[in-house]
Amino acid sequence: MASGSAANAKDTVKDKLSDAYDQTIKMATDKTPDVKDSTRDALDKAYDKYEDAKSKVDGAYKYAKDTMTEQAKEKYEAAKEKASNAAGYLGQKMRTGSTEL
Repeated sequence: MASGSAANAKDTVKDKLSDAYDQTIKMATDKTPDVKDSTRDALDKAYDKYEDAKSKVDGAYKYAKDTMTEQAKEKYEAAKEKASNAAGYLGQKMRTGSTEL
């Protein structure tokens, strides 16, 4: 009788483990679509944030480029004006110097 009880206990434990295993597999399988959806949502949000950041960087770059271009133009015009004044001054000095000789 003891061996019969042991065999019954063994079968009962085996059945319960099998049921627990089946429930675990079913639960994991049931959760898989939820995980896929949440992962897809997270990736979509991350991509949207990336695109927003990329757009902001692009805007900042264009603004900086335009600003630097404008500043470079202003500096170029100022330098050109100074060079023109220096050339005019030199020409005048050369004319004045040649008449004094």
